[in-house]
Amino acid sequence: LFRSHQPRYSIFKLFDGLTLLASGRMLYHGPSKNALPYFTSIGYECEAYNNPADFFLDIINGDSTAVAYNDSEDIDLDAIEGRQGSDKTVVEKLATLYHSTALFQETKGELEKLSLQLEAGGKVKTSIFTRQIGRA
Repeated sequence: LFRSHQPRYSIFKLFDGLTLLASGRMLYHGPSKNALPYFTSIGYECEAYNNPADFFLDIINGDSTAVAYNDSEDIDLDAIEGRQGSDKTVVEKLATLYHSTALFQETKGELEKLSLQLEAGGKVKTSIFTRQIGRA
């Protein structure tokens, strides 16, 4: 487990896994090599030579320059941009999108299995992380 805020690219590319959190919400958890393709799939594209760590912070902070301008019908840009008058924040929208992914469901399932194993051993009755990840 390693926590780094905005690492330089040479450090970032050494990460096996990446967890992005904002306002207590999980926005991504999985292999770091899959993070950029995931964000591209939901309408955000990292410009060439941009540090991925900076790119992720731009997205989380609602920097609209990270939004990929394309004609894809599969991506609902209104659902992910932090526009004025929107009921949800960018973080809430990103968390909702992530919670609908197979990666999230797989992670949640693994955490639930781990929690049950720990309960059976009498060591831990509940996991705050499991409760947190289950919150949509």
